[in-house]
Amino acid sequence: MSDTLSTALLLPLVLFFVLLVPEFLMYGNLTVKANAIATDTVQLAEKVGGFEYAEDGASVNLGDYIEEQFERNNLNPEVWSYEYTEGKVDYNQPMQVVVRGQYNFGSFFMLGKEEDWEFDFTLPVVVSRSGIGQVYFR
Repeated sequence: MSDTLSTALLLPLVLFFVLLVPEFLMYGNLTVKANAIATDTVQLAEKVGGFEYAEDGASVNLGDYIEEQFERNNLNPEVWSYEYTEGKVDYNQPMQVVVRGQYNFGSFFMLGKEEDWEFDFTLPVVVSRSGIGQVYFR
């Protein structure tokens, strides 16, 4: 009788960890990817003087770079978005990039449709990085 009781108590606990630990690992993986994209983009923008501008034959557009990084890291551009400081960023001026996305917990979809539940199975991923301009403009 005690084996049945211990099995009844431990089986849901084990199933909880077996289903949710991989989900949180995938969420962490997406967070690391978003952090890497934001950090690399800010470091590059610091070196070129901003995220997007065109003046005197010089043109900078790091939006294409961010979208390329989304593709390289298998992040769906319909789910992931970005915002950045507009225009040129002069020396010692602040700049910022924000990468937003979400992760859908797939293991809960085995229990039924999302509409049948009263809560959402998505976690937001929001990464913000800021930097300081390193280029003098005349």
